[in-house]
Amino acid sequence: MWPTRQTAQAAVLLAVLAAAAYVYYAVVTGGVRVPAQWTSAQAPARSAAAAGPTTAALSQRPTSPGDGRTAHLDAPSATPTAAAAAAERQQQQQLGDGDGVVLTLIQMGNRTCTTYDAEVAVWSAVHYGRWNGTVQVLTDEPACIRVDQLAAVLGRRAPDVRLVRVPRASSVIQVKRWKTRQHESAPKFRFSLYIDTDIRVHQPLAPFVEHAKARVLAPDTHSGIAAFCRPYESSKFTGNQEYGLGGQASRCHTGVLFSARDKSDACMAAWRAKLTDRLDRDQPAFEQVTRIARSDHCRVAALDARRWLMFPRMETKHAFAWELNHSNATFYHITNTNRRLKMERNGWTDEYNRILMIPPAFARPKSFAPS
Repeated sequence: MWPTRQTAQAAVLLAVLAAAAYVYYAVVTGGVRVPAQWTSAQAPARSAAAAGPTTAALSQRPTSPGDGRTAHLDAPSATPTAAAAAAERQQQQQLGDGDGVVLTLIQMGNRTCTTYDAEVAVWSAVHYGRWNGTVQVLTDEPACIRVDQLAAVLGRRAPDVRLVRVPRASSVIQVKRWKTRQHESAPKFRFSLYIDTDIRVHQPLAPFVEHAKARVLAPDTHSGIAAFCRPYESSKFTGNQEYGLGGQASRCHTGVLFSARDKSDACMAAWRAKLTDRLDRDQPAFEQVTRIARSDHCRVAALDARRWLMFPRMETKHAFAWELNHSNATFYHITNTNRRLKMERNGWTDEYNRILMIPPAFARPKSFAPS
């Protein structure tokens, strides 16, 4: 009997050890396997947290490691909500003329014939933004806008690009005045999405357009204009950094504007009247029009720049590349002044082109002469 008792004890010990190992694996690592014969109804539901954040949950992330800003992630649910499903559909949506929106850019002066700023901006709107509608480019050098190269790069995705010839401008402010006249050359469109040519679109535009549409049509947006602005209620001494507006001095950013044609006419005219050659930037005039009339016809819809806009930090090449790779912003703004010059001076242009996957055809200087 002794050998039998020893064998039984060894078997019990092995069973206990096996059970302990299984419990450790299941509890500590969460690695319980579901038997293949279980049906989906019988299998234990895994938490949504184990499956990863939903699309809505990823709507905000820190803009750089250790910058002190907290990402507020929505609590993921096991089953997608109607809002999450709608957001997912919106992310996949292409924007066409049926949405009543024209994409507007202004490219004037010598850079029109020496850089691909306008072409890359349009390319990014199509490639990343899924823009499939009309694009109008207001320019004094239409021969230098390479619509043919856009068509070659984008193929069947190439949008209808309309070049609108405008008179040569005698100053930078005269160029900026065309922002206030963007609806004149696109009368069949109810809305216009204006972007500076140094803006790069990096997410689908449909969510932003739907949000901006609702804001400009709201009864309290008397101006019919939506822009990235610091809230009216914030102190004038509060910096813009915490509102995602970078280091600019003005309360509002005018590099991205969304406007409704008829509703915005009066305020566009008021802004244009203040754009005199005594100014070197258009934001102060825009701020005057909207500030002195905070509660009347020129109150703008202040959009939250933290959700949509990103100014890459330029301290180091690593920080610059990290932000380009990790931001969920719809619009990247590499300004034609300080950021562009620093990027070129430090030799980061190739890294920028690589991360944004800018086509090689647009990564070299143009060889056109102004007409």
